[in-house]
Amino acid sequence: MSAKDLGILKLFSWKETGDIVGTTRKKSLLIWRYDQGAPIVINKLPVTQEALTYTRKVPILIFSGGVDGDIVKLEKQQLSNLSFSTETLSYTEAASKVKLTEEELFAREEARRQESNGTYIPEKESEKSVGINRVVFVESCDFLIATSDDANVYIWGFDETHRKAQHAMEEAERLNPETSRVMKFMSMSTASFGEGRTPRPPIPDEDSSGKRVAGFDCLSTLCYHISSVTAAVVIPQQGNKFPFLLTSGWDRRIVLWNLYRCTVVDVLRPPAAVKGKAAGDIVTDLAYSPELNLYAYSSADKKAYIRKFSRDGTRMLLMAELTGHGAEVTAICWNKFTSTWVTTSVDQSLSIWSSRGETRLKTFRLDSCVSCLTIDKCNGCILAGTDKIFWIFNPYTYHRLRKSKGHNDRIKSILHIPELSQYVTCSWDKTMRLWHAHKAPVKPPEEDKEEDDADSEDKTNGRKED
Repeated sequence: MSAKDLGILKLFSWKETGDIVGTTRKKSLLIWRYDQGAPIVINKLPVTQEALTYTRKVPILIFSGGVDGDIVKLEKQQLSNLSFSTETLSYTEAASKVKLTEEELFAREEARRQESNGTYIPEKESEKSVGINRVVFVESCDFLIATSDDANVYIWGFDETHRKAQHAMEEAERLNPETSRVMKFMSMSTASFGEGRTPRPPIPDEDSSGKRVAGFDCLSTLCYHISSVTAAVVIPQQGNKFPFLLTSGWDRRIVLWNLYRCTVVDVLRPPAAVKGKAAGDIVTDLAYSPELNLYAYSSADKKAYIRKFSRDGTRMLLMAELTGHGAEVTAICWNKFTSTWVTTSVDQSLSIWSSRGETRLKTFRLDSCVSCLTIDKCNGCILAGTDKIFWIFNPYTYHRLRKSKGHNDRIKSILHIPELSQYVTCSWDKTMRLWHAHKAPVKPPEEDKEEDDADSEDKTNGRKED
């Protein structure tokens, strides 16, 4: 209801409480109270959204993947943390980079037929699903990785041609302002005659902030999976080496990629698995623990699995199976603050497991199917999304810290941006919402006990002095 409908005459701010008080023509008072748990910004997007990621470098960029295959890039405005400009990275452009030979296409179709035991029916081009399931930004090489329902993994990056032209114009302007005007005119005249694109991503510069002035371009496509790719996680490497990428999905294959060469390093080949599959049903999510060099994945077979990471697919040994959920396990995360694994499920449960997976430490029920999960990067709080509700839990006591409402449909992805002290969620209601991050200190029980003991000692010493 608008202010005109309410007949508001005046508005006042009550500094002591932060309330807003309004007077109306009906001789009544209206009081608005600020809700810390409510969204602070609502961005409407064109289609249903499935995945979120962001860049830490300035200017901060947020990427949201939709069911139409397009990726929406939102750039934070310099003067406000709540205002964003938008740009769309087109699926059509990315799909045009898929270069499969007739033999490769035949091999993919044949693999699909074998997987379906003869019941496979090829999809029509008009009915083909192209939605984005996961987006991951790799800071070390400025790559945006998007996994798709079309069985491909797309690698987006900053346009090198435009970046080099921008750098040349800035250098020319520094040396001779008059020359820079000529270069700008030439760059606009020859913009459509850019350099040919290399299928292999370029080696990143140490300072990549200059790339941010350029647009995004699909640099390469990873083609190995035979069905929807639903999970991806980056495996960082020491030094300035390019990181690896693990992907999986409906085909239940765990694939290790070399991001520099955009080639397959190896595939999980467990000796006890049937036909080399990683799980009994589709893989829904992937997570990695750099402290333990372990990776884990959740599955629709009601389990999650922990394996040792190795570049050799035969050495990715199974360390533990996390069993106990009553339905599909939708997400899994590693919490470095508590050295635990966290899983969520369609059975409305959220479980915390020990680092090696041998013990389930805690399980509690939420109001509906838990569809997404992440960990607060500053304090380790557990962030979970269900139908229309955003939950925050203490990672040590497991107490609920916040229950926030605002979405009108299922929440599909949660993102924490510590640089802005904000959480971001996207939903099937075609919106992306920003929330205040939890700032209250979250301490382990041991630290609280030590502080209480110290306080009691101080009080005792004070009495003795008296």
